[in-house]
Amino acid sequence: MRKPICFTCLISLLFCSSLSVCAQTIGHTWFMGGGPNNPQTGIRFSQDLGRFVPYNNVRFPLQLQENNVSIVDPTSGDIIFYSDGQTVVDANHNVMPNGRNLEGSSSSMYGTAVVLDPTDCNSYLLFTVEAATEFAPRRAHYTRVRTNAAGNGTIDAPLGDVDPRVKNVQIISGRDNVAEGVYAVPKADESLESWVFIALRNQNQLRVFDVAASGVNEHATYQLTDFFPTQLAPNDGIFGFRMIYQEDGGNSGRMVLSVGRKDNLGRSPIGFQTFNRTTGTFAPGPATIISNGPEVEWTYGLAMSPDGTKLYYSDYYQASLFQYDFTSRQLNEIVTQTDSIRSGGLQNGPDGKIYWANVFDYRREEVAQTITHLAAINNPNGAGQDCDLEYNVAELPIENGTMLVGALPIFGSFPRQLKVDPLRIADCTAPGEAVATPGAGVGPFTYVWDNGETEDTARALVAGLHFVTVTSATGCTSTGQVLIESERVTPQVDITSEAAVSCGQATAGFMSLFSSGFEDGLAYNFSYVSPEGVRNSLSLTATENTLSTPLLSLGLYDQLSITAPDGCPFDLPSNFLLEGSGVETGLQAPVITLEGTLCPDSLVTLLAVGAPGVTYEWQLPGGGTLMEDRISSITLTGAGEELYAVIARQDTCVSDTSFFTLRTPDAFSFPTIDTTSCTDEFTLTIPQPEDFLSWEDGLGIPSREFDSSGVYTYFATSPTGCPAAGIVDFTLAPSLDINLPDSILAQFCEFVRLNPLLPRDRDLIVRWQLGGATTFGLDFGFLAVRDTVVNLTVEDIEFGCQVGTQVLINVPTLRDIYVPNAFSPNGDGVNDGFTLYHKTGATVIAQLDIFDRWGGQVVHLENIPVNQPSLGWDGKVDDAASGISVFVYRAVIRFQDGTQEIITGDVMLMR
Repeated sequence: MRKPICFTCLISLLFCSSLSVCAQTIGHTWFMGGGPNNPQTGIRFSQDLGRFVPYNNVRFPLQLQENNVSIVDPTSGDIIFYSDGQTVVDANHNVMPNGRNLEGSSSSMYGTAVVLDPTDCNSYLLFTVEAATEFAPRRAHYTRVRTNAAGNGTIDAPLGDVDPRVKNVQIISGRDNVAEGVYAVPKADESLESWVFIALRNQNQLRVFDVAASGVNEHATYQLTDFFPTQLAPNDGIFGFRMIYQEDGGNSGRMVLSVGRKDNLGRSPIGFQTFNRTTGTFAPGPATIISNGPEVEWTYGLAMSPDGTKLYYSDYYQASLFQYDFTSRQLNEIVTQTDSIRSGGLQNGPDGKIYWANVFDYRREEVAQTITHLAAINNPNGAGQDCDLEYNVAELPIENGTMLVGALPIFGSFPRQLKVDPLRIADCTAPGEAVATPGAGVGPFTYVWDNGETEDTARALVAGLHFVTVTSATGCTSTGQVLIESERVTPQVDITSEAAVSCGQATAGFMSLFSSGFEDGLAYNFSYVSPEGVRNSLSLTATENTLSTPLLSLGLYDQLSITAPDGCPFDLPSNFLLEGSGVETGLQAPVITLEGTLCPDSLVTLLAVGAPGVTYEWQLPGGGTLMEDRISSITLTGAGEELYAVIARQDTCVSDTSFFTLRTPDAFSFPTIDTTSCTDEFTLTIPQPEDFLSWEDGLGIPSREFDSSGVYTYFATSPTGCPAAGIVDFTLAPSLDINLPDSILAQFCEFVRLNPLLPRDRDLIVRWQLGGATTFGLDFGFLAVRDTVVNLTVEDIEFGCQVGTQVLINVPTLRDIYVPNAFSPNGDGVNDGFTLYHKTGATVIAQLDIFDRWGGQVVHLENIPVNQPSLGWDGKVDDAASGISVFVYRAVIRFQDGTQEIITGDVMLMR
């Protein structure tokens, strides 16, 4: 099962100095590009040829011209999954389950970052931002990819899926507006946690997110004008933002910050500031400016030299390439192209070079052609023109040609990987040694080497490629490899013997000397002192790692030694006793084998196999004998058993007797499959379909549809290996029809009765559910006072079938409101209070306001029931009885269906 946290790749070590962060595993397979009617193209790094070659194999047709991420197997460099920010594709080039509709964009410049999920050894988190071409506000999300899920594969060979529970989790508020580009770095060399950086387009902010075991949380916000106080105005909108990190030692380093492009297409600054991976904070103060000149309009590609002293950046509009030397603080123009309208990204290759998509788009008005190659910086550690920029280095497949090549693939941002280093070569005197240094994870760590050693340092490694598996305290595993070279270690030699006998007497024997260090076809010198005291040596050629001596006399052989053609000795016992003890007969008893299948009424053959040149004598069950090597055409009739015996003869030697009991199995029939279906379309698959033979009517597949009751016969191979019959007893249950409408319109307080007209001659359970109440019966009635849903379930007890439906009862809301035009609060018990009236008590006066004739508010009441004047206005103003006057009212009525209505008017207060 693939473990995605196994981040050891020998080639990637070329790029990771002691002062740099291995933030990316370098992939061998690169997918990139796109354009109208053109999916991505691809190249593959060939270790045999030491260069990239065109990739023409199967791949999923994504558009990868600007947003392009691939996660690779760290040992082989092969694809685990890849994405354009919208779709996740597995290693077999199929869309993962739940892998569509991620909230990213294929046109968002480097708009996806991938980090480890700190809570799961087998998962990654994909952070995506929407493209500038999307409607604002543009948001940011993250999604989990589980590589140990079966997906389109199996549990034993998983291909992964997208976790539906953690998909498109939004981390930037819908009110904010993100710029194109997202970047990530691990918190520390040994940490599974990360920092993720996203810039805001109109706020000119850089937000840092903490990706920890506790979740993804916003950690800090920086104003970009603090980094670029004179180069960036507060109202400068930024289209995109690019970053790249270089470790300086410890957990601090240079973070290159680049305004990818301003909205006004003005000069876009590039600089660097110190970033602390432990605290997730930048050093205070402005960034050190790399460039803010006219050559920077749209920074597209960023790459660091392997030794960390040089930064390379490409400009999209100017189709140019620049180098910045951190040591000399010198900015060098490598090239500004005149034959390309735009250029794309940069990426480190597994061969130590930096590759450049020097042609983003050839589609000028006068030129429209396929992009055929990538350029390469052959010596990226060199200053200025010594970097050796070369065009047309990595060839792209013509038949899979692409029109656009922008972003070259990124391979995720991960912490320190497992490192395996050789300590000692293997030679003729001692084995090789190697040490494993764990990558990210929680200790203590356990180690298992392929030779069985269990310490961090293996001290008994033979020459060749070796693997070690390191497991952290939390159960996360990493696998690394190391090559032990130089002189060969000579493994232990094991000696066995075989006596030569004649009719029970051992007269001589052979030695067989086995060692995994013997190479087939090579001749080795075997030296010994014979039982007679004579020194002798033999030249023996290895076959299947074994040296075989000629026939030797029995006795003790001393001072044994074996020397390889290169002179290296092998380790073997100093003496060996060649003896013939335990030999009881000169002829081996023959072996009896059965040809055919033990099934009733079948024919089988018994065959005797012994030494060459012998004759055989069979003793038959009926008492007779047969002088042949076989007994053919034995008919198996019914259950039972018969005993057969055979001996071998050669001259005067007779072997021991071999016996064979021939047993005929009992007839077998499969248990009856009794099944019932509640639908008129039912499909049944016979158990153990791999053993299925046919149905009685000749149908040759184990699954069939049943549309009528009956008994069906099938044939399959029984557990004894013989054909046998089985029966399917199928019953199709009568259908149940519920004749009820989907909805009914009822008046308020109308009695509604529902009668589904079910058959009376069947044993049914009829269950009605209204609100939280359940009622049983063939029909159902109730008083309708509001909109409601009635659920009906009918179960056939005899067949166990069940059907159901629901009926929506619509009750129109009564909206007639009565408002008196006068009232007399004089305490006589008649019209003493002012309120509103409605036919049902379910209506509420949400708000009642009374105003005098000058517009002053004298009363404010909330949430009082209708039809109750004692709870309305009592005619008082400031707790004093008001005189005769006309007042204005405003009431908000809330009906039983939740709707509201505003009613206004005037009322006379009388005494």
